[in-house]
Amino acid sequence: MTLMGCAGADGRAAATARLQATPDQWDAALPAVLTAGSSAAPHLIAGLETTPEAPGAQAATFALGRVGDVAAVPLLAARLNRAEDHAYEAAIALGRLGEAAALEPLRAAATDRSQTPRVRAAAACSLLDLGDVGTAMPLLQAVLLLGTPHDRQLAAQHGFVRQDRWALERWLAIEAIARNSGGERFGLDPDAPWPQLRDGVARWVEFVRSR
Repeated sequence: MTLMGCAGADGRAAATARLQATPDQWDAALPAVLTAGSSAAPHLIAGLETTPEAPGAQAATFALGRVGDVAAVPLLAARLNRAEDHAYEAAIALGRLGEAAALEPLRAAATDRSQTPRVRAAAACSLLDLGDVGTAMPLLQAVLLLGTPHDRQLAAQHGFVRQDRWALERWLAIEAIARNSGGERFGLDPDAPWPQLRDGVARWVEFVRSR
């Protein structure tokens, strides 16, 4: 078998194992996919298309963000419309691909008021990673300030479903901000009191506008 044939076989085997893995096996199945790299991507795509409810479908979606390319965008965009855990992984994966083709489906997910806050936050973070600051910034500002005295106004303005805890969504936003600001977090913390969140958001906005 040629080297290319070996790589293809390794990619197929790694993708199949990832798709068939149960949640307790997901971590163990990832290294083989990463080793196979891009040769695993077409098999992950094909597997998700033919068996979208496979035990490892969520894990395979995550893996596509690590080894996929523009060919994965249509599948990942379609998975934005699935259950929350799958849509969340698709939103994150689309941002990791670094492809301009991912912008429109991510914009649709980030601004879709029927989506869950977690999926919308993940989509907004991916938009920030892809350079769409104009769409991402107001949504991430809202995510960081929901649950504070600004809650009712922001929920109405952006159509977010109100909830008791925003720590996960805030963490996503802060990590995305740090990735795109040279590691700076502007004093933001998921569990910070609201004045600290307000001041951190203001510092981030000023930083972005001064660039």
